Amino acid sequence: MRAELLADRRFAAAGLCVLMTMLSYSPALAQSPAYRAGLRIANSRHYEKPDCYARVFAIHARRSNHPEKRSHWSAPAGGAFKGELWSQCGISR
Repeated sequence: MRAELLADRRFAAAGLCVLMTMLSYSPALAQSPAYRAGLRIANSRHYEKPDCYARVFAIHARRSNHPEKRSHWSAPAGGAFKGELWSQCGISR
């Protein structure tokens, strides 16, 4: 009985973490330049869920100097970005 109660608490804590992550995607994020850059990228690649890609991109994107442009947004091609794209959006790059 005690083991089941502990398992239920762990499940509730995990659910709370997922809920907090979902709530952290605020409307302010949707207005950010990184989000807009991600949305342009997703639309140019014809992804089914461009808004989802843009949210994940905005979290991982960094602004860098580009010789031909004023600013350039890019996300690292590492496992964290790719893993989050796959788990949240079903997008494999």
